[in-house]
Amino acid sequence: MFVDSLVKLSSKIVAKCLVEDRYKNLDFSLLPSLSDQVFYEVINISSSNYLRVIAKETGLKLNLTRFNSIISPVSRNDLANLQLHDIQRLILDLGGFEDEFTVKTEEGTILDIIGILKTILNEESRKNLRKLIIEDYGGNFERKWVQKLAELLPNLQVLDFEVPSRDVTAVCR
Repeated sequence: MFVDSLVKLSSKIVAKCLVEDRYKNLDFSLLPSLSDQVFYEVINISSSNYLRVIAKETGLKLNLTRFNSIISPVSRNDLANLQLHDIQRLILDLGGFEDEFTVKTEEGTILDIIGILKTILNEESRKNLRKLIIEDYGGNFERKWVQKLAELLPNLQVLDFEVPSRDVTAVCR
């Protein structure tokens, strides 16, 4: 029989206490690696309490380095709270951003991916982001968005998304 590790078991207990607001009178932080584990345990327990955790409105402050907006959907305001963290890996579901970040240009209607990332990522996160996965968007980004992305995220190592045909040559350079 498989038994969870001590770290996994303790992460579950800490997450449960976090959801139950047992840390409200405390003021301390967890290390990033433990923070990521506890955060995903919070998501498994509660579909709404994780927003307070992202905003650091609990006594126990998590320092997230990973975020997945597919399993923890958030509004634009909630995404701005990710600036409180040093995000190094981001999975971004663009399905809900069409209304807020759509821009009409002479090229047509585009989604401002650079504006979205600036809303989500603080300066440190922009410097440290290593992996970006973009999901659920079949529209267009602005021309030269890949070059702007490279400037915005200088240490990005993995970019995973479906490439619009007009951007293939820019991405492959």
